Amino acid sequence: MEIIVISLAASITAILTFFSGFGLGTILTPVFAIFFPVDKAIAMTGVVHFSNNLFKITLVGKNTDKAVLLRFGIPAILASFEIICGTLMLIGFSVRIAAIPLFIIMMTAIATTKIPILVEKGFWFMAHEARTDFAMTLLIVFLFIYGAGRISIDYRIYRKLNSK
Repeated sequence: MEIIVISLAASITAILTFFSGFGLGTILTPVFAIFFPVDKAIAMTGVVHFSNNLFKITLVGKNTDKAVLLRFGIPAILASFEIICGTLMLIGFSVRIAAIPLFIIMMTAIATTKIPILVEKGFWFMAHEARTDFAMTLLIVFLFIYGAGRISIDYRIYRKLNSK
């Protein structure tokens, strides 16, 4: 009986989330957690996610407009760099390395969003709009030069390596 409930839940959830692209984990993980320990429920949800994505690629992939895929795919990859590098900075691991792609992303953001404001509306309006970007860029430069500090994972690794 359990196998029927689990299979039915996985199938119905995969069908419901096929078009939306989200919600599978939200629906399926609690259902799996009823019958299995949480770690196994999460792993099983991952397997369903993977197989569902393969199914989507094979079913819908041949009709995909490649230009649209590139237009949205490349920024998505860049956004994943921003999330990963931001997380590395937050936990203080490989901060100087993580600062490099973040600096490039910030320069691109300033060039594409603030320079047009400078041209259209003038320096003071652009300066007002760019204050957060400017502060973040200075912080990234600071962390690249000085590192993360004594409470970071980088410092603990450095201290362990130099104490031997």
